[in-house]
Amino acid sequence: MAYELKINDAELAKSAVTYRKELLIMPVIAARATLQHMSARPGVAGREVVGELSGDIELAPYNATRVDDKDVTVKSRTLETFLGSVIKRFDPNSAAKTVYGSLITQGEALASVDIAQQVLYFLAAKLGGALNKSIWSAKRNEGGDTTAALFNGFDTITADEITATNISTAKGNLVEIGEAVTKNNAYDVLTSLYAAASDELKEQADRKSVV
Repeated sequence: MAYELKINDAELAKSAVTYRKELLIMPVIAARATLQHMSARPGVAGREVVGELSGDIELAPYNATRVDDKDVTVKSRTLETFLGSVIKRFDPNSAAKTVYGSLITQGEALASVDIAQQVLYFLAAKLGGALNKSIWSAKRNEGGDTTAALFNGFDTITADEITATNISTAKGNLVEIGEAVTKNNAYDVLTSLYAAASDELKEQADRKSVV
């Protein structure tokens, strides 16, 4: 028996309201491959200035007159977010056919599937997929019309920080590799990077390798 798929705007609107929470989380799920390595910072709108503590202190052999006068400083850093938007005009029935082709459910079981819900899930997940793909290379362009123009990705931010000399070999937060990484030298290069890393980074790497 053949089943004909038909969706109207009312069905889409009803599913959008019913599954609102699930739809809002779908882009996050689709970008989980990258987001799992980050900590969420909710509530940031526009620009926010945060501080980073810097300083040091050590125990040493007893000396009643020794005083450590080195300063503990707070370096400010500005986090910037950008407002994005998405409005999509589409034929829900054409989209349904795309989703239907990927559904395992067939035949009579299709009657229990909310195809309007599946269409909305499909589109919401596409948003997250685009975020995941652009998270490194994105470069802010107010005149752009893609996710890659919405914000500055990690590589873009890093390049700007290097240009501003906030990241440099002199400051100890940049390690330059003097040769191309190939299958023949990859192990030696990675080992040298690990050896040059701070104790805190080594500890994190060791902890993850154990897990």
